[in-house]
Amino acid sequence: MPASTQTTRQPAKPGHRRFRLMVEPTDDGAFGLRLHESNGRPDHSRPVAHLAAARYPKASDAVLAALERSGHKPRAIGPTRRQPIELEEGAGVRLALALNAIHGITKLGRTRAILDGVARLSEEECLYWYAACCSGNPSDMRRTKALRIYLASE
Repeated sequence: MPASTQTTRQPAKPGHRRFRLMVEPTDDGAFGLRLHESNGRPDHSRPVAHLAAARYPKASDAVLAALERSGHKPRAIGPTRRQPIELEEGAGVRLALALNAIHGITKLGRTRAILDGVARLSEEECLYWYAACCSGNPSDMRRTKALRIYLASE
């Protein structure tokens, strides 16, 4: 296969989760991210994670892993990006879980331990914790705290 050929991504099956990663540029040339989940219908989209520009360097490994897993090159993301990036379901679930788990964590060592822990979770564990922590219910924060303790207890 020639090097210039793009990886062909299969469209998500109806009823499967789809994830779209959107870049939010800042005035100083940095960028944050917003991740949306959808079931494939345009009227059924909801934000599931947000990453402020100041926190991007701490989570860049998780973002780049999601891009790679979805068949995108690392340079696909940047402050000039205007089009959303489609992520494969497993990559989107793992990224949403990682971004939500580190939200509000200020200690770099704890952030790194949580991100490493999410990277080590199996697909089934990621889906379980995603359903528990990213459902949009008031109990999500309690469950996210439980995930943090599970991954990087202090």
